[in-house]
Amino acid sequence: DHKDSRSYVFGKLNNCYLLKGSFGGKSVLADKNNEKAIRISVNYTAGAVLCLLKPAYFEIAKDNNENTPQYQKFNAVDDKQHTNIIGKAPIEIGITEMGGIMGLGGKTSLSFEMGKTPLNFYFIELGATIDAFPVAVPIFAYENNQRIFVNLFVAVGLGKRN
Repeated sequence: DHKDSRSYVFGKLNNCYLLKGSFGGKSVLADKNNEKAIRISVNYTAGAVLCLLKPAYFEIAKDNNENTPQYQKFNAVDDKQHTNIIGKAPIEIGITEMGGIMGLGGKTSLSFEMGKTPLNFYFIELGATIDAFPVAVPIFAYENNQRIFVNLFVAVGLGKRN
């Protein structure tokens, strides 16, 4: 045990950062015709997704008295490596080794908008996103990495129109 140990995910190979570019639209199913009514809309988008993969580096306990930190990638073959891991390395470590996988993505949601005046409104949105890649995204060493990622979401907001 190291006195400065930090949390980390054992077996993590890469961090995945998504960049999405998409086009979409909105269809109003029920419009708001008085102040007590609720506008119900369907929202949808589709487009390209780039998964930027940055290798996961870990800070390793030093065997000597050096003051410089030591970092290394997770090694699935070295079963004793985990005894030397202090925690995850700073985010900038490994950034020059980033790679990417192109894929396709989409989002669909149902939104409910209400408000007492036409200028102020509140909404709740329920939906799902899907991102699909041609190959499994290598995030973990010991898990079955996936090609398709589905996320469900709920968004709540308030706003003001001009």
